[in-house]
Amino acid sequence: MNFNQTTKIKDVNYDGTMQPIITFVFNKSWLQEDIATLKQLIVEKISKLTEVEHVIGADRETVRLAYHQQIFILNFECYSESCWLEAESESDEAGLYKLYQQITALSTNDCIF
Repeated sequence: MNFNQTTKIKDVNYDGTMQPIITFVFNKSWLQEDIATLKQLIVEKISKLTEVEHVIGADRETVRLAYHQQIFILNFECYSESCWLEAESESDEAGLYKLYQQITALSTNDCIF
């Protein structure tokens, strides 16, 4: 089976302590070459979420996303297979929980939570 066809979001969590973040866990191990598919699984969940910039590093990729005049950063760290979304600034943090609520309210084939 193809990675694209079988990959799903296994779990999504919001942590509002310290610096608020949304963490994503996928149902299988992934590599840096899989990030485009993982990003698509997340971005497609929220209408009007648009990609502003995509920075590719040696073992980490960062995607700046715009949503209702707020900027969020989607991070992928390959060695630890970590994925998290954070607000770019303190003024954008209020919108982060709203994004979490939208993501978890959606029930699609790409989610198993």
